[in-house]
Amino acid sequence: ERGKMYKQIMHAGLTLRRRQSSKLDADGKPKYMYLIISGAKGVLEKEAERMGIQKQMVDEYKESVKNMMGGVTNVMGYEAFTCASFDKFAHSTSASFFSSLERQRIIFAKLEADLADGGAGLSLDDMLANGVFHSVFPLADARSLASLESWLWRPWNPLPLEELRLYYGENIGFYFAFMRHYVNWISFMFIPSAIVFAVQLWLRSIDNPLLPIYAITLALWS
Repeated sequence: ERGKMYKQIMHAGLTLRRRQSSKLDADGKPKYMYLIISGAKGVLEKEAERMGIQKQMVDEYKESVKNMMGGVTNVMGYEAFTCASFDKFAHSTSASFFSSLERQRIIFAKLEADLADGGAGLSLDDMLANGVFHSVFPLADARSLASLESWLWRPWNPLPLEELRLYYGENIGFYFAFMRHYVNWISFMFIPSAIVFAVQLWLRSIDNPLLPIYAITLALWS
């Protein structure tokens, strides 16, 4: 079974490396076998085309999209990727054409695609349920992670929203965008809330003359 699985992965054009864990079982053998799967640039590009993955276009092609939309500004300009139009699309980072998240999606799709479509024909969910795999997870991108961690310790710097989206995906990107919006707006009520709270402590009573004004202000703010 293992040999068949390895052949199917390599048939899909993916690169397979095996590493044994340092942890040993009761018999003194490696407890886990790690399969590290990656794909060459050409393999990823062909699979991205098969998937119809959306890629951002370079600026000169965005202009044509703006013209079609009647001169609308701030057009992101996304289009389904094709190998023949490679130069039409922007690199996700200076070091890579596909983002970390895009590479993960492409490799997962390649593993589960039918053999007839050039995939490995594996069902990862079934293999996890049957105990063939203990877990399936992407490896961290050290360069991108270091950039995000540098912001973590400097929260006064602008939020790297685009980097978060590229690394963790749209769902996490939207979460951080919402939290930035929420924190920015809630900061407006910090000083009024602090004043009302200080007056309540001073009077030793929740009721005070400022409370109705504060309640109306809070209702308008919300």
